[in-house]
Amino acid sequence: MDTEQDHDAELQQAISLSLETIKPRAQFRKTVMVDGCQVVLPCGLLNAGNSCYFNCLLQTFFFMTPIFRGALYQYSVAVNSPGHKSRLPTTRTTSSPRASSAHPQANTQMETGMASDAMGSPLALLRHFFAKMDLTVQSSIDVSPLYKEIFGGTDQQDASEQREAFLQAINATNDPVIGRGFQEQCFELFSGKLFEKLRGEHRERATPMEFCQFDLHVAEDTDIYRALSDFVADVHGSVERKRYDLPPVLWLNVDSFEYDRVRQESLKRRLRFDFSDSVSVADVLHADALNPEFLRQLRATRIRLASLEDSRLEHIAALEEAVQGGALSNQVEELVNLQEGLNQDIEKEERNLRAMETRWGLLYSLRAVIVHRGRCDGGHYWVFCKKGRDERDRRVAGSSHQQPPQILWYRCDDAEVRLCSSEELWQEVCNHPPVPHEVLRRQWDAERLREGKQARGGGIGGGGSEADRLTCLSPTAPRCLPSGGRESGGKGGPATAAVDRSDGVVTGAYCLIYVRLEGAAEKAAGMDRDVAGHIPASLAKKIEDEERAFLRERVAEAVRIFQRLSQAAGFCSESPTQGLQADGRASSISPPSSSSCAVTRGDPKGVPPSSSSSFPSGGFPAGGERERRLERRQKRDPTATRGELQETQKDAIEISRGLSAEKGRKYGLLYLLQKAWSWTFCLSDSGSSGTSFLRPWEASLKGLLLEELAKEEETEVFDQVKSARGTDILPSRVLDFFRVFSGAL
Repeated sequence: MDTEQDHDAELQQAISLSLETIKPRAQFRKTVMVDGCQVVLPCGLLNAGNSCYFNCLLQTFFFMTPIFRGALYQYSVAVNSPGHKSRLPTTRTTSSPRASSAHPQANTQMETGMASDAMGSPLALLRHFFAKMDLTVQSSIDVSPLYKEIFGGTDQQDASEQREAFLQAINATNDPVIGRGFQEQCFELFSGKLFEKLRGEHRERATPMEFCQFDLHVAEDTDIYRALSDFVADVHGSVERKRYDLPPVLWLNVDSFEYDRVRQESLKRRLRFDFSDSVSVADVLHADALNPEFLRQLRATRIRLASLEDSRLEHIAALEEAVQGGALSNQVEELVNLQEGLNQDIEKEERNLRAMETRWGLLYSLRAVIVHRGRCDGGHYWVFCKKGRDERDRRVAGSSHQQPPQILWYRCDDAEVRLCSSEELWQEVCNHPPVPHEVLRRQWDAERLREGKQARGGGIGGGGSEADRLTCLSPTAPRCLPSGGRESGGKGGPATAAVDRSDGVVTGAYCLIYVRLEGAAEKAAGMDRDVAGHIPASLAKKIEDEERAFLRERVAEAVRIFQRLSQAAGFCSESPTQGLQADGRASSISPPSSSSCAVTRGDPKGVPPSSSSSFPSGGFPAGGERERRLERRQKRDPTATRGELQETQKDAIEISRGLSAEKGRKYGLLYLLQKAWSWTFCLSDSGSSGTSFLRPWEASLKGLLLEELAKEEETEVFDQVKSARGTDILPSRVLDFFRVFSGAL
C-alpha cells in the first residue's frame, strides 16, 4: 500500500514539475475546411506592446495587393533576365482604355546577398518579415525589430503617426538594392494627384500626392458615397472645385471623432457608416481622365437608374398603402407586376453600368478594413483582410469542388488569425448585414436627383463645366443629409438629433482600403498564389534556417515531454552507457539529468491508433476507457487548463502502462512519444493541423528527432524510429506516426 502511495506521489511530483516549466510558445499554422478544400490560415503577428495598429498596417500591406509584396521580393534579384517582365503583374490590365504602361522598372543589379538581405534598413526588415509570413510554419511571428527600427523605441500612441512613419520609412529607404525600382512601383500603386479649380480662373492647380488617402469626416449617420461627396465638396478659400487622379490603391480614413466644447474633451461618435464591398469613384475622378463620350453614357445611365429607383420607392409605398387599405386583389397584383418590372429594369441598367465602370477602371474592390474599438484616448485595433486562394490550399480527396474559393476574408487580431465571412465582417463593424454598393449609390443618386429637380425647377442637366457634369449628379448639388452643425435640408431634422455622443466604448471602421478592380478577380487570386515564388533564394534559405532552428527546439521539447512522461510512468532506462548518433553509431553523449526535462503547454489533441494497426480490434487493453475519455476531453477543449492538462497527462501515463503490460514496453514508450509529439506539434483530431506546412519538413523532422533521441540516449525508441517500415520520413500526422511504428514492432 505504501509502495502504491509512494508511486502516486512520485507521479504527481513529476507532472507538477513538468507543469511548472510551461511557457507560452508559438503554435503551428493550421488549415481549415472551406467547401471541401483545405485552406491554410495566414500568419499572425505578435503584439510587441501597443503595436496592434502597426500589426494591422503590416497585414494590410501584405494582403491588399500582391503587386506590392512581389515588387518587394523581386527588386532584389536580377530583373533583366529573360521573361522577367511577365513575372510581376502590372497595376492595370492592358485591355482597359486607361491602361498604364507602368511596369516594374528594370534593375540590372544582381542579388548580392549582403546588400539585399541586410537587416539594417526598414525596407530590408519589411522584406524579411513579409517573406517569413509567406513561408513560416508558425502561426505567428515576432516583428518587433521592424517596429523598433521604424519608431526608434518611441511610444507611438497615435495611429496616424504610426501610419505616416511607416510610409515614410518605405519611401525614404537608402537600401542600395531593394530601394531601386521598388519606390517607383510604390509610386505607381499609391501616389495620386489633386486638381483644384480656382475661382475666376480657367486653369487648374495640380498638386502631387505621394500617398493618396482621403480623410472622411463622419458627422452623422451616412454612407461611403455621401462621405466621398462631402469630401470633394469641402473646399476653402479661392478653391471652387477639387477632383483627383487616383492610384490603384485608395486609402480612406474614417474620422468619427469630435471635440465636445462643453466637456472639453474628444469623443468618439456612435454613428452608422455604411460602406460596401466595392465603390465607384466617378464623382471623385478628374474629368480629363475619362472620354467625353463615356461621360455622357455614364451620366445617362445613372440618371435612368435614379429615376427607376424613385419609381420603385413610389410603387413600394403605393403597394403598402393598397394592402393596408384593403384594395382588390387584381389591383395589388398589378402593382406587384409593375414592381417586378422595375426591378428587372434596374438589374439590366446596373449590369450595363458595372460593365462600363469596370472597363474604365472606376470600380474599386474592398481589400482591408482596419477596425477600432475604444474611445478617443485609446482602444484596440484589428483588421479584416481579403485574400485570394493560395498555392498551398488544396482540394480534399472525394470533394466535388475542383478549386478552393477564389476570395476569402480573414480576421487578423495580432497573433490570432481566423477565417470569417463577409456577413460576419459587416455585422461586427456595422452591426447590420452588408449593403451592395449599387443600392447605396442608386439611393444617393435618386436623392440628389430629387434635390436637383427642386433646385432647378425640374431637370438636372443644368449648366456648369464639363467637370461638374461628370455624372450630372454633382457633389455640389444640395445634399439629402446635412453636415454636422448646419441646418438640415433633409427629413431627419437637425443633424445633432441623429448623433449619439456616447462616452462608452464604440466599435467602428477606422480605415477602408480599396484596390482598383478592372475585371481581374481571377487574376488577383492567381497573383496571390504565385507571389511567394518571387522570394530570392538567399532570403528563402535564411528563413529556412530560422525555421529549422525553430523546429529543432520543438523536437527537443517533444523529447523532453516524452522523457518526463516515461519517467512518471515508471519506465526504467535500459539504454547502454554510450549514446547513439543519428546514423546509429556510438557517441560519447552523457545521459540527461532529470532537471533538463520540461513539459510545454501545447494543443493536447491526441489521436488514438486506428483499427488497422497491429493492436487487437478490441482497442487498448487495460486502458480503452481512459483513452476514450482522454480523446473526448481533448476534442472538448483543445486549450486545456493547468488542471485539465495534468489530468490528460495522467490518463496518457496510465494508458501507456496498460500497453506495456499487455504488449510490451516498446508499445508503451511509443505511445508516450506519440502523445508528446502531438502535444508539441499541436495536431488536431485528424492529425492535419499544420500538415500543409510540415510536409516539406518531414525528412528534416525525422532527422532532428533521431539526433535528439541519440543525444538523450533514448536507445529503445531510437531503434524503432530508425527502423520504421514503409517510410523514410517521420509523418507529421500523428495517426500515420503511430500506425507506422506500431506496425514495425
